[in-house]
Amino acid sequence: MQNGVFSNMDWSNWLEGILAALIGGGSSAIVSGVTINLVDPNHFNPMHKGFYILIGAMFLSNGLLNMFAYLKQNPLPTVKTVTDSVKRTTDPTGSVTTHTEQTKTGQ
Repeated sequence: MQNGVFSNMDWSNWLEGILAALIGGGSSAIVSGVTINLVDPNHFNPMHKGFYILIGAMFLSNGLLNMFAYLKQNPLPTVKTVTDSVKRTTDPTGSVTTHTEQTKTGQ
């Protein structure tokens, strides 16, 4: 579908938003891991396997929560539109200069 609806959508920004939400939400797992380590260092410290399992599970759950919240607000990418505007100017010698400018929206 080269000229279809899906080819006119801003997929790169939408996918970037999904990835940013996933990583941003998951990054809170690092702070949570440090906090848990301070509260219960006997069970959750970098020397125990359970610490990394907990951090991984928190990263995944927090990341997915933020990603789904992003998808709730942005279920589909925005549609890209391009508007052309032409400006003609005449200098004192009578020479006409044409300048075409494209404005992209939806990005």
